[in-house]
Amino acid sequence: MDTGLEKILKKIEEDCDAEIKRIIDAAEREANEFYCDAEKEALSQKEKRFEKAKSDSKARISIAVKTFELEKRNMLLKAKNQLIDEAIDMAVERARNLKDEDLLSLVKNLILKHSLKGEGVLRFSEKDSPRITDFFLNEVNSILKNAGKHVEKGESIDIKDGFVIEYRDVNINCTYGALLKGMEDEIREHVHRVLFQEDIE
Repeated sequence: MDTGLEKILKKIEEDCDAEIKRIIDAAEREANEFYCDAEKEALSQKEKRFEKAKSDSKARISIAVKTFELEKRNMLLKAKNQLIDEAIDMAVERARNLKDEDLLSLVKNLILKHSLKGEGVLRFSEKDSPRITDFFLNEVNSILKNAGKHVEKGESIDIKDGFVIEYRDVNINCTYGALLKGMEDEIREHVHRVLFQEDIE
């Protein structure tokens, strides 16, 4: 049979056990909450790092694509310009090797277009000068006459093609290189349309 003292000691022991259990349960809850919070924070940080890595990756890919597209356009433009240059060079070469009839037709059109009023002296290359006959000049002058113009052939000069019309105060350079230089933009636009018509359509 328990004495009063034994009852008191038992009550104190029970109270201690209950308090210890309460403290342990509270500590476990706190630990669990801390773990959950830490896990959530870690997951959040992980998601943030993932999103940042994904964003950085997209940015790098975008920059790489833009760089590639720019290089592609530059290479394409360079290739097109090279083809245009080659086409122009081929046209000049063909003009330098025209047969007499075709050469005289070209020279006639150039004289009619570029000659000025008054007396002009035509100077051709040593190669082309013998091909310009008096009959041809008479035919051209018969057309120029109504505009107050007249040309005659002078001595040959050191040029590769075309001709020069000399006047008292000015010379008109009708060599193919000079003519092409003055019409370069127009020629390039025309050749570009012919060579790359599929890009326009």
